[in-house]
Amino acid sequence: MKKYQRLAQQIISQIELGAWLPGDKLPSLREQVASSGMSFMTVGHAYQMLESQGRIVARPQSGYYVASRPTPSQPSPPAQVMRDEVVDINTYIFDVLQASRDPSVVPFASAFPDPRLFPLQQLNRSLANVSKTATAMSVIENLPPGNVDLRHAIARRYAQQGMNISPEEIVITAGALEALNLSLQAVTEPGDWVIVENPCFYGALQALERLKLKALSIATDVREGIDLNALEHALNEYPVKACWLMTNSQNPLGFT
Repeated sequence: MKKYQRLAQQIISQIELGAWLPGDKLPSLREQVASSGMSFMTVGHAYQMLESQGRIVARPQSGYYVASRPTPSQPSPPAQVMRDEVVDINTYIFDVLQASRDPSVVPFASAFPDPRLFPLQQLNRSLANVSKTATAMSVIENLPPGNVDLRHAIARRYAQQGMNISPEEIVITAGALEALNLSLQAVTEPGDWVIVENPCFYGALQALERLKLKALSIATDVREGIDLNALEHALNEYPVKACWLMTNSQNPLGFT
């Protein structure tokens, strides 16, 4: 259990034991940081988790309070469309990526195969061969839009799939994420709405944060995929400029 989860569970236990009653004001973030010895971000994450569970409520300019006990009722379905005018994900991602340095941690946050599956010997031989034949011109030949032979090979692969694309239309990037970032930057301006899945790949949220874009997250099911009715509703209600979706091997749910 992570630190913020332990703190959240501790507060839940205190509420259930009657230490904090409905309507009571909880210690502020700073007070909780001082008493728990945890970081400001960890405490904030714990409070956000409790708020999302309906255990506490935030009152602007006042603080956090224990929520009233709800009357028994049927659980309401999760929101199909959630809007976020200020995307703020980088601080949490940093913690996740730092945790992945622990060899005992399986990094489910990133869709990477086990490094032991890579053909390292073959890759090393290829790198050694390239280093022997590389010249000063090699760097220039691989500047954007990219290596000519590689772009021709990609065009031929498209042709085999029935798509006629000229090598001149192809740009080689440093990876899929750079290509997606460039595509997003080409069709949006700061303040525009972009649709993403919920949950979605954290790199998409980082791109939205960097470009100062607003997110509309659409409910996504592990079996059925994105909720098409909610998607239609969002497209009708908001001036959406782009959709960042994964229909094949969705990250993190894995469906196709």
